[in-house]
Formats: sequence, structure tokens, C-alpha cells
Amino acid sequence: MRIVSSRIAAALCALLIATIAAASGVRADYNGSARWFLAKSRDDRFFLQMELILVGHYTGIIDGVFGKNTYDAIVSYQSSAGFNGEDILTADAEQQLRAAATTVYNNLGFTDQTDSPTGIKALIPTKLFTKNRPSDFGTHWESDDKNIELETLAIPEEQVSFAQLLDRLSHGRDRKVDYSFIQDSVFVLSGEIGERKFYTIFVRSPGSSHGFSVSWAKADDGVGSVVSSFLASVVQFPKAGDFGGPSRATPQPQLTTVSTGSGFAISADGAVVTNEHVVDGCTAVTIPGFGPGKVITADKSRDLAVIQLTGSHPSIAARIQTAKPELGQAIVALGYPLSDVMGNALTVSPGVVSSLSGIGGDPSTFTVSANVQPGNSGGPILNMRGEVVGVAQAKLNEVALLKAAGTTGGTVGFAIGAAALTDFLAPFRASITDTSVGDELTVEGVVGNARQFIVQIVCSPTAAKESQKN
Repeated sequence: MRIVSSRIAAALCALLIATIAAASGVRADYNGSARWFLAKSRDDRFFLQMELILVGHYTGIIDGVFGKNTYDAIVSYQSSAGFNGEDILTADAEQQLRAAATTVYNNLGFTDQTDSPTGIKALIPTKLFTKNRPSDFGTHWESDDKNIELETLAIPEEQVSFAQLLDRLSHGRDRKVDYSFIQDSVFVLSGEIGERKFYTIFVRSPGSSHGFSVSWAKADDGVGSVVSSFLASVVQFPKAGDFGGPSRATPQPQLTTVSTGSGFAISADGAVVTNEHVVDGCTAVTIPGFGPGKVITADKSRDLAVIQLTGSHPSIAARIQTAKPELGQAIVALGYPLSDVMGNALTVSPGVVSSLSGIGGDPSTFTVSANVQPGNSGGPILNMRGEVVGVAQAKLNEVALLKAAGTTGGTVGFAIGAAALTDFLAPFRASITDTSVGDELTVEGVVGNARQFIVQIVCSPTAAKESQKN
């Protein structure tokens, strides 16, 4: 077993050294990098930072935010990989980055684990940490040669307070802190203990402090830095009630947030179609530019809903084409994604029909190569005559795919087919046709027509919840 662990560490170190090695190149333009990065979906931004962590260029916590750390990591990767892009990662650079990150992920053997003594959930590199044993406050993990160690901890407040814990870990014999991030309920420390390096993070919850610490020999700095940054980004700390019994649980306030989606008018009297998950839980719906609306029907199984505008409304309705799209057919996806970054800007993504079925082979949906992002949900998928052939519903979650299959996909979006849409809209006076009229348009022409019937949908307030749909 020792030889196996040594080979893994050696292979990873070689990969990281090769990736990080300096090379000549033009530094990217900061603003150009920011525009490129922020145009990506939230999931894609997180995923890119995760990839940069795995290949040893990004040492922060994944947050999807563009800043100096992300910029420096992109520039460093561009330079080390021999690409000459000035302000973005090219498609080739992203593909190579993805392949390198996947190799590291698989070699380390990241596996979903719930640490029973502490309740901490994380992706543990089980091919690296081949041994584990109980410790006083959690679990101690280590590599065969003990060069890299991990300890998960849950420390009762009555034994050591959060403030005392911070003080002890900030000072001590042979302990040198090079970096610290300290707030009321969380702290991060990194530095050196004698001949080893360390990274520690703790969060405070009622009655206890939960955290972990990674330490490693300086000779294994590449792997130690990768493991500590990755764990800090994916770790899930339990609430007090999830560990140590319900007596320590305290009620948590329910968060509220404004969410957005897309939709399109389907009749001249102000009826707008969107996804059911866009309006699920809404107590108020607003269509910017037109005012309030009311959800008059929703079908969770089809993931479709109709909103009736109560004031002004688009004067033009979309035409819905009932014919099933052809494989390889050109399409255009329109919507209002990434509202936290893009605001109410209409976004256009051309593509093709890449599969005639969707998730799990569902024939009522189909797959497109267009860039379907959070906020696109409910927006139209249009053919080149400007007719609706589908409704944007979801995108492939590449982070989940990497965890499940150890690989990732390309640009993959899913849409509800026109057959399911027209069946749902049977009670409404929608403009439905099985015969296309007129010549095909340019993308600009399709967009010009669609501006007359596409809308943004603002839902507020709604209970904050996790969803893989967009």
C-alpha cells in the first residue's frame, strides 16, 4: 500500500509541477477576463474555479466571484499551458484544463463522505487518505507515508470556546500563521508548524465548533495546497441539531430571495408561458415593462405554467411550431440569464438540436447545444423562422456530473418539446401551427421578432431552495 500512495503523490506532484511551471506569455487584460468570466453561468464559474484548484493554480475558496485570485489563476494557467489568449481561456485551453482537472480528481479518488463523529460532509480524497482512525473530537485521516494528514473536528463550546480555539490555533510553539480570515462565526488560518504546512477552517454553531485541519510535509506542498483548497470549497458543516442531539438546535430564520426566469406571450390578451419551477412558491410575480401578473395554471409534471398579465402586455404572441425539430436543426435560445450580473439584458445563444430526447432519454424533451443558463428557464427555443419549437428548462450540472462520473460534458441544455407545450396550452388561444410560413431568417432577424413577445419574469419573495434547474 505504501508504494501505491507514493506513486499517486508522485504522479500528482509531477502533473502540478508541469502545469504550474512558468512560461513566457502576454498577461491577460483584467477587464476582458472579468467580462468573459461573468458571462458564464454561476455553476460554470464555480466549476472553472474548481478546475483551477485541482491543477494547482487557484488557492482560494470557490465562490464564483471574479477577483485577483481568479484573474491570476487564469493568467497562470494560460501561460503554463502554452496558450496565447490575452483575456480569456480559449476553447482549447478550457478543454485541456478540464482534462487535467479530471485526471487529478480521479487520481485522488474524491468520494462523498459523511464523517459520523462530526457530521461533516465532504469529498474526501480516499486514494490519498488510505487510513483513518477516531480522534478525541472527530476523525484523523492520513496518507500511507503520513506526509499529508486531515483531521475533522467537532468541539463542544463548554470544553473549548470558539474564541479560545482561534487563540490556540493562531499561536503556539513552532506555529507561524501566514494567512488569516476571521469573522464572528468563521475563521481560516494557514501557515507553518515546524517543518510542515497547515490549513485550518472552523465555523461556529450554537453549542459547538466544527472544522477541519490539513497538514502536509513541505515536499508535498502542491498536493497539500490542492487538497486543502478543494476541501474548504466543498465541505458542508452540520447545524447544531444535525449533530449532538436536538437539545442544541436553534430555529433558523427562513431566507427569502428574489428569483428570475424567462417567458413568452402566447396570446394577444396577455397570457405568458414559463416553467412551473420559475413561479413555484412565488407570492408576487412581476413582468418588467408590463407590471404584475397572476399565475393562473401550473403543471409540475410538465414543468409549465401560464401567467396572466393584469395590465399592459405584449401585443404580439409567439407562433408555436408543432413539428418535432430535426436532429442538427439550427435553433436560437433567448432569455434573461444571470440577472445578478446581467440585469434585465436579453441574451441570445444560437445552437443546434443535439439530441431528440432529454434527461434519461425523455422523448417529451430534447437537447440543444445552446448556452442555457440560470434565468433562461421558461424562455423560447426558436427555429430559424422565429417559431417556438421548445421551452428552455435546465442545463447539465457539470459539478454533479464530475462527482458522479468523473468526467464532464460540453454545452448541454434541455428543452420541453412543442408537443408537451401545445397539449398544455390546449385551453388557451395560442398561435399554433404545423406549417412554417416564410423564409428562414438570420439570427438577428429571429431576435428582432422575438423581442416583441419575450419577457423577463421576477418572482418575489420565494423560499430559498436548491434546484438543479435554471
